[in-house]
Amino acid sequence: MRITAALFLIAVLLVWAVPNLVGQSSTAQTWNLPQGTAVKDSGPRTYRFTVDYNTANTKGEVVYRQRVAGEYTRGLPNGEVAWKNVTVADVVGPTAAFQTGRNATSWKVSTITTIWAAQ
Repeated sequence: MRITAALFLIAVLLVWAVPNLVGQSSTAQTWNLPQGTAVKDSGPRTYRFTVDYNTANTKGEVVYRQRVAGEYTRGLPNGEVAWKNVTVADVVGPTAAFQTGRNATSWKVSTITTIWAAQ
Protein backbone atom coordinates (compact mmCIF):
# COMPACT_ATOMS: atom_id res chain seq x y z
CA MET A 1 0.00 0.00 0.00
CA ARG A 2 2.79 2.43 0.89
CA ILE A 3 4.65 1.62 -2.31
CA THR A 4 1.52 2.21 -4.39
CA ALA A 5 0.87 5.54 -2.66
CA ALA A 6 4.50 6.60 -3.15
CA LEU A 7 4.46 5.65 -6.83
CA PHE A 8 1.20 7.53 -7.31
CA LEU A 9 2.69 10.63 -5.65
CA ILE A 10 5.80 10.44 -7.84
CA ALA A 11 3.64 10.08 -10.96
CA VAL A 12 1.56 13.14 -10.01
CA LEU A 13 4.71 15.19 -9.36
CA LEU A 14 6.17 14.18 -12.72
CA VAL A 15 2.97 15.05 -14.58
CA TRP A 16 3.02 18.47 -12.91
CA ALA A 17 6.77 19.15 -13.18
CA VAL A 18 7.59 18.11 -16.76
CA PRO A 19 5.42 20.74 -18.52
CA ASN A 20 6.81 23.43 -16.21
CA LEU A 21 10.40 22.43 -16.92
CA VAL A 22 9.80 22.31 -20.65
CA GLY A 23 8.10 25.71 -20.50
CA GLN A 24 11.17 27.25 -18.89
CA SER A 25 13.47 26.17 -21.68
CA SER A 26 11.19 27.15 -24.55
CA THR A 27 12.35 29.63 -27.13
CA ALA A 28 11.40 33.29 -26.94
CA GLN A 29 8.00 34.14 -28.29
CA THR A 30 7.24 37.13 -30.48
CA TRP A 31 4.45 39.56 -29.72
CA ASN A 32 2.69 42.41 -31.48
CA LEU A 33 1.37 45.73 -30.28
CA PRO A 34 -2.41 46.01 -30.00
CA GLN A 35 -4.24 47.07 -33.18
CA GLY A 36 -4.03 50.82 -33.83
CA THR A 37 -1.03 51.32 -31.53
CA ALA A 38 2.27 52.51 -32.97
CA VAL A 39 5.71 53.04 -31.48
CA LYS A 40 6.56 56.73 -31.49
CA ASP A 41 10.27 56.99 -32.19
CA SER A 42 10.79 60.74 -32.21
CA GLY A 43 14.46 60.45 -31.33
CA PRO A 44 16.87 58.76 -28.96
CA ARG A 45 15.60 57.52 -25.62
CA THR A 46 17.86 56.71 -22.70
CA TYR A 47 17.07 54.21 -19.95
CA ARG A 48 18.96 53.53 -16.71
CA PHE A 49 19.34 49.84 -15.88
CA THR A 50 20.38 48.44 -12.52
CA VAL A 51 20.53 44.66 -12.25
CA ASP A 52 21.50 42.71 -9.12
CA TYR A 53 22.80 39.15 -9.44
CA ASN A 54 22.89 36.85 -6.43
CA THR A 55 25.04 33.75 -6.17
CA ALA A 56 23.98 31.15 -3.63
CA ASN A 57 25.62 28.02 -2.28
CA THR A 58 24.01 24.58 -2.36
CA LYS A 59 22.01 25.42 0.76
CA GLY A 60 20.46 28.48 -0.89
CA GLU A 61 22.44 30.96 1.19
CA VAL A 62 23.53 34.08 -0.72
CA VAL A 63 27.33 34.17 -0.67
CA TYR A 64 28.12 36.72 -3.37
CA ARG A 65 26.26 39.58 -5.06
CA GLN A 66 27.02 41.68 -8.10
CA ARG A 67 25.35 44.89 -9.30
CA VAL A 68 25.66 45.98 -12.93
CA ALA A 69 24.31 49.43 -13.78
CA GLY A 70 24.40 51.50 -16.94
CA GLU A 71 22.61 53.84 -19.31
CA TYR A 72 21.17 52.34 -22.48
CA THR A 73 20.27 54.63 -25.39
CA ARG A 74 18.19 53.41 -28.32
CA GLY A 75 16.81 55.17 -31.38
CA LEU A 76 20.17 56.37 -32.64
CA PRO A 77 20.79 56.76 -36.38
CA ASN A 78 20.98 53.51 -38.39
CA GLY A 79 19.32 51.55 -35.56
CA GLU A 80 22.41 51.83 -33.38
CA VAL A 81 22.32 51.61 -29.58
CA ALA A 82 24.81 52.84 -26.99
CA TRP A 83 25.77 51.88 -23.44
CA LYS A 84 27.34 54.56 -21.22
CA ASN A 85 28.41 54.89 -17.61
CA VAL A 86 28.40 51.14 -17.05
CA THR A 87 29.62 50.10 -13.61
CA VAL A 88 30.03 46.79 -11.81
CA ALA A 89 30.08 46.42 -8.01
CA ASP A 90 30.76 43.19 -6.10
CA VAL A 91 30.10 42.29 -2.46
CA VAL A 92 30.44 39.16 -0.38
CA GLY A 93 27.47 38.06 1.69
CA PRO A 94 23.72 38.67 1.63
CA THR A 95 23.55 42.03 3.42
CA ALA A 96 26.78 43.90 2.64
CA ALA A 97 26.21 47.35 1.13
CA PHE A 98 27.27 47.92 -2.46
CA GLN A 99 30.08 50.45 -2.84
CA THR A 100 30.55 52.63 -5.91
CA GLY A 101 31.00 50.28 -8.85
CA ARG A 102 34.14 50.04 -10.93
CA ASN A 103 33.95 51.51 -14.41
CA ALA A 104 33.27 48.92 -17.10
CA THR A 105 34.09 51.05 -20.16
CA SER A 106 36.39 48.35 -21.49
CA TRP A 107 33.44 45.99 -21.96
CA LYS A 108 32.17 45.49 -25.46
CA VAL A 109 28.54 46.39 -26.15
CA SER A 110 27.83 42.77 -27.10
CA THR A 111 29.09 41.60 -23.68
CA ILE A 112 26.81 43.97 -21.79
CA THR A 113 23.83 43.20 -24.01
CA THR A 114 24.41 39.48 -23.45
CA ILE A 115 24.35 39.96 -19.68
CA TRP A 116 20.94 41.65 -19.74
CA ALA A 117 19.54 39.40 -22.46
CA ALA A 118 20.35 36.33 -20.35
CA GLN A 119 18.00 37.49 -17.63
